[in-house]
Amino acid sequence: MKRNLSLFLATLTLSTLVTSSIPTYAYEPNIIDTTETSSSDSSLETNELAENPYSSFIDETYYNITTDYLNGIIDKLTKLPASGSVCIDYLSEEILLHRAILFASHNIQGYTSNPELIDIIDDIVDNYTGELKEMREELNKLIENAKNTKDFKEDTEYHKNFKVIADKLSKEISKIPTNESNELTYIKQINAILQASHDIALLDNKCAKSELVKEIAKVTITNTEEYMSRLKTLEQALK
Repeated sequence: MKRNLSLFLATLTLSTLVTSSIPTYAYEPNIIDTTETSSSDSSLETNELAENPYSSFIDETYYNITTDYLNGIIDKLTKLPASGSVCIDYLSEEILLHRAILFASHNIQGYTSNPELIDIIDDIVDNYTGELKEMREELNKLIENAKNTKDFKEDTEYHKNFKVIADKLSKEISKIPTNESNELTYIKQINAILQASHDIALLDNKCAKSELVKEIAKVTITNTEEYMSRLKTLEQALK
């Protein structure tokens, strides 16, 4: 009996020593601070959007897209050197103005749903696309013919009057407010360019060497007057 009791006590003591030597760890659940995570994710998304170079295309205004291009055209227009031929000078100037009109007209199509404006734009694009092709072809012929001509003289009166028109165009474009609606911005841009095209065509009364250029100037005067009238009527309705 005493032997059994001694064996039991020895076993109990050994068990106690072994158990006390095993390290124990308290369970601590991994709690995630959702408030901090949510704030961090939101901040990350905002930073990614701000830093994404493509995000600027989403809300880019019609004004921003077209103004730099139009100013570039006007800059080229004012720096065109005199060729010695009014016909060549006139066609070169009209080609630049036609490019500006077509550029603005193609771009506004993505920014308006106004049916009356869309109807005017469609007419302008159709007419000015055909006229631009015709002008480029005729200009090429005039330049080729000019290579064999040596008696060209600069028409100072024409260029003096042209400079006044070009300067007026530049001022009109620069006066357009940045906070106008897309439609009103387009109308003011195009009316200014159409007026310049109209006034230059009126100057072109000395180009006797090309019947086609004379016809182009005549058609330009008629078309610009029609489009300006339609656009001004629409402008009043949109205000």
